[in-house]
This record gives sequence, C-alpha cells and structure tokens, in this order.
Amino acid sequence: MSQTDFLSVLAHRFDDFLAFRRVGGVESKNQLSLLRYFDRFLHQQRFVGAWPTREVIEGYLASTQHLQRGTRDNRLTVVRQFCRYLRQFEPQCFVPEKMLPRQRGPSRLAHIYSTDEIQMMLRTARELAPAGSLRPHTYATLIGVLYTTGLRCGEAFALNLENVDLEQQLLFIAKGKFGKARWVPISVSTGEVLEHYLAERSQVAPPGPQSPFFITRTGNRLYHTNAEYAFRQVLQNCGLRGGKGCPGPRLHHLR
Repeated sequence: MSQTDFLSVLAHRFDDFLAFRRVGGVESKNQLSLLRYFDRFLHQQRFVGAWPTREVIEGYLASTQHLQRGTRDNRLTVVRQFCRYLRQFEPQCFVPEKMLPRQRGPSRLAHIYSTDEIQMMLRTARELAPAGSLRPHTYATLIGVLYTTGLRCGEAFALNLENVDLEQQLLFIAKGKFGKARWVPISVSTGEVLEHYLAERSQVAPPGPQSPFFITRTGNRLYHTNAEYAFRQVLQNCGLRGGKGCPGPRLHHLR
C-alpha cells in the first residue's frame, strides 16, 4: 500500500522515487504534490502498465493544456525525473523531452540598500500602526535581523524561541535551503535588539521553547503575506516604492 496516498498501479514506484530523492537531500513535498496529478490521471485512465508509455504521457500533457506554461513545465519536469529514475529498472520506460525554453523578460535587479536607507526604514517601521502595539517592534526587529544576518525571509519566520540563543549570540536555523541546518552568529547590538523584542513579544503571547519568535500582534507566527504588506508600507512611507508599475525593492533584497 502506498504511504503517500497514491492511487494508481505505479503507487509503490512513486513512493520509492520520493524516498530516493529524500536520501539525496531533496525536499520531496513539492514533488509529492506534483506527482499526485500524474497519479490521479493514471488512476482515472485505468492504466495497468509497469511503466509510463509515450502515449500515456502525451495524453497527460494534453490534459494540462488549460494550465499556465510554468505550471505545465513544473508537472512535466517531475514526471520526467520520475521516468528517468524508473528507467534504471524498466529500460523500456519512456522518458519525455523537456519543454521548449520560455522567453523570459528582463531580470529584476536586486536593490542594494544604503546605510541611510536602512536607518530610514527602521525609523519608519517603528512608526507603523497601530501605535503602542507589538507590530512596529516586530517589523523594525525583522528588518534589522534580515539585514545584519543575511537570513532568508522564511528562515526568520520559522525561528522558534528555542532557536534564539542570546547568551551565545547565535541563531539556529533548523531547516534552511535543501533542508540543511546551521548556526548563524549575531552581533552584540543585534542580540540586544532581540532581547528587547523578546520582552515586548512575551507580553503578547506566552513564551515557550517551540513558540514562534516573530509574531503578529494577535500572537500568531509571522508569515510572508503580512510581512510583505507591512514592508510595502514602510517602503512607501520612505519614498522607496512608487505606485503600480514601480514596485521598488523587495524584502528579500535585504540579504
């Protein structure tokens, strides 16, 4: 029986493929969700073969024509990786070709913040509404941490209280890119700011080892949507972001 609720005759092959990818250090959650589309197609078509054929894969691709090109590319890429894996055991397995490369628009250049801009952003973040709430403390601290440590936004959001060692002046990233963990040193001044934020944050939500470090004013873990919204407010108030068609810097550019 499949361990990941695949339904088709290839369910055990999909499980083996994902296990193989995990051993190689690849996060399989996204691949799992993409493979499920192919699995459901095989199940609906009552496919009973030991490996995908050209006709089956062409039929699957035809069923995705209503989707955006990028979505189709992602689904085909995972199917192609699976077929290349399966071909080691089933030499007759068909491996589809890659889709034609897309024409991409000009890359968006990263914004290099000056010291004056960072100081202005920190001052503006401390003035965010509602006044007297945790929100301005949260975003001023977040901006400072991202700028001084080089953390990815998701890594900062995922920090729990047990991951912040203010005595040793270290942050523990339990699951960074490719699932790798690491320690990140912080400066004395950054540690002092984090200690101050922790005192403010603990008045909103009870502290516990596995409690999120950065929280909203209602005590929930900070996440991309509300952080990006607050950051846009800061940029607009600083004059670093225009209207539609002039998006300005991104939160990720603080790295």
